[in-house]
Amino acid sequence: MVMVFPMASFPLLSPVSFLVPVESGEKITLSITVVLSYLVFIGSINDAMPKLSDTVSLIVIYASVQTLISMLTVVANGIIIYIHKLPPDFQVTVPMFKASKRLNSSGKRNYDPQNGRSCKGNSPKLELRSINGKTRALQLEEECIKEMSENDWLQSGKWILLARRLDKICFVCFAFLVILVSVIFGFLFIW
Repeated sequence: MVMVFPMASFPLLSPVSFLVPVESGEKITLSITVVLSYLVFIGSINDAMPKLSDTVSLIVIYASVQTLISMLTVVANGIIIYIHKLPPDFQVTVPMFKASKRLNSSGKRNYDPQNGRSCKGNSPKLELRSINGKTRALQLEEECIKEMSENDWLQSGKWILLARRLDKICFVCFAFLVILVSVIFGFLFIW
C-alpha cells in the first residue's frame, strides 16, 4: 500500500491543476508541488530497489513517465497564465504572402482602403460633404468610435476566455493521457 496508493493518486493530481483559476494564484504552485511529489516518490522508490540490477523496474518507468507528464502540465500552465495576462489590445502580426499586415485585437485591419478611413485617427482623406445636417467626417468619426467601443468591449476579455478554453482542453487531454498511461502500465504490471 505504501507504493500502490501514491502511484494511483499522484497521476490524478496533474490534470486537476487546470481546474484551478488563474486569478487564485495557486495554479502553478499546484503543478510544481505535484512534480516535486513525484520526484520525492521516485527517490523513495530508488531507496527501496536493489542497488545492483540489470533491468529497470516497471514502477520506476511508470513514475518517470508520470513525472514527465507533470512537468508538461507545469509548462502548459505557464503558457496559460501568460495568455491570461496579455493586455486586451495585444496585437498579433500575421504573415502574408508578400508583406505582413498588423491586425488589431478584432482581427481587422486598422486602415480600410475601400472607404479611405481609419479608426485609429490617421485617415488620409475625409470628405466634408453635408449629409442630412452632419458632415461626412463627423459621421465617419462617430462610426469609428462606435465600432471601436463595441470591439473593445467584445475583445477586452478575449485572452481570458482563450486561457479558460485552453484550461478545459488541457484538462481533458492530460486527464486522458494520465489515464491511458496508467491503464497501459496497469496491464503491464498484471501481465
